[in-house]
Amino acid sequence: MDLHLEGKVVILTGGFKGIGKGVALRLAKEGAIVAVINRGGGAAEQFDAEMKAITDNYRTYLMDLNDTDDIAPIVEDVVKTYGHIDGLVNNAGRNDNLDLDHTSWREFEQSLHGNLTHYYELGHRMTSVEEIANEAAFLLSDCSSHTTGQWEYVDGGYVHLDRALA
Repeated sequence: MDLHLEGKVVILTGGFKGIGKGVALRLAKEGAIVAVINRGGGAAEQFDAEMKAITDNYRTYLMDLNDTDDIAPIVEDVVKTYGHIDGLVNNAGRNDNLDLDHTSWREFEQSLHGNLTHYYELGHRMTSVEEIANEAAFLLSDCSSHTTGQWEYVDGGYVHLDRALA
């Protein structure tokens, strides 16, 4: 299916591994230009190798998203380089397994700061990286032009199960 992503510029946070990498690779296969913001780490070389097998037309930026003053210059660089931005995938985040019964308010606040504006993942995911990547590619495509204000659950129905069953 042609998702009409050819030449679309998408900023993706947390893209070097896992779900983020799956989304980046899927978007690149659809012809999108992906600008990945990642904290760094040893996954950059593997990510570059996999992206270069698909395209040379992508960018990576190393930064910690908690350093919010560093975000604007990256956005400006993407606009300067490509002329526009067509989509944003807030994927960065981590499951820190904090719960309200055993977490101090400071730990909870730190968790919210690090995860609230990014994709927060509950730890017993039954969905593959490719399935989430396909959904992200669809939502960024013209095929979803009439989709607005929706919660998308790409989880095989897990969110609707009674948690006591798990």
